[in-house]
Amino acid sequence: MKTHLFICKSGLDRSPCAVELYKDSGEYEAKSCGILSPLTENPITDELVSWADEVIILDKACFDEFKRRYPKYPEEHTKCIPIPDLKREDPKLREMLEKRLKRGEWLKSRKDIR
Repeated sequence: MKTHLFICKSGLDRSPCAVELYKDSGEYEAKSCGILSPLTENPITDELVSWADEVIILDKACFDEFKRRYPKYPEEHTKCIPIPDLKREDPKLREMLEKRLKRGEWLKSRKDIR
């Protein structure tokens, strides 16, 4: 089973919503965390990063911070899908994540993010 770590600013809305999409897939195990906010209940750790086969980051600034903190993490296993910072209960967030994850609309480097 592949493991995916979803990262957003606080780990409270976007990344937990992405995990919800994966929880019954049978193909993936997913976890979430925050990287930029002091308010996060589940901050990024070396253990979480080591656990993940793929790291999927949901924000441009978080992508930059992840690359700064983990410069040796394999680039081919690091993805960025910039998603607006919507509340977890907003149906637009779930819809956007479903569409973009399904289509594989991730970006691998900062220069690809516009």
